[in-house]
Amino acid sequence: MKFVICIMRYAFFLSLLLLLLGCASLNYDNSPYWKNDTLRSTGFGIGAGMENPGQQKLMAQRAAKINAINSLVLQIKNLPVDDSSKAGDYLPPSWQPKGFVEESVTHQSDGICVTTLTMPLEEVWQIVSQNSKKK
Repeated sequence: MKFVICIMRYAFFLSLLLLLLGCASLNYDNSPYWKNDTLRSTGFGIGAGMENPGQQKLMAQRAAKINAINSLVLQIKNLPVDDSSKAGDYLPPSWQPKGFVEESVTHQSDGICVTTLTMPLEEVWQIVSQNSKKK
C-alpha cells in the first residue's frame, strides 16, 4: 500500500512539474517578452558656446532630449524578436519613436541637463509584427 501511495505522489508531482514547465514556455501569440513593457532612456546635454545663460539652458535641454531619443532608438532597434532577428530588422530606416513621455528634466549646477524619457512598446510591437508577416 505504501508503494502505491509513493508512486501516486511521484506521478502527481511529476505531472505538476510538467504542467508548470509547459505553461511557462507556452507563448500563444508568438510575441516577445517586451511587447507590453515600457522602455526608459536617459540623455545628457550641455549648452556650450552660448553667451546667454538662458540659451545655454535651452540648448542643454534640447541636446539632452535628442541624446535620450537616440538612446531610445538604439535600445528599441536591438530588442530581440526571435532567435535570429531584432526589432530594427522590421522597422523602417527613417523610423522615429512616437508616444514617448518626458519623465524628468533636471538642470545641474555645472550646466549639464539630464532628461529621462519613457515609452510604451506596444506601438513598436504592432509595427514589428505587421512587417514581420510581410517578410
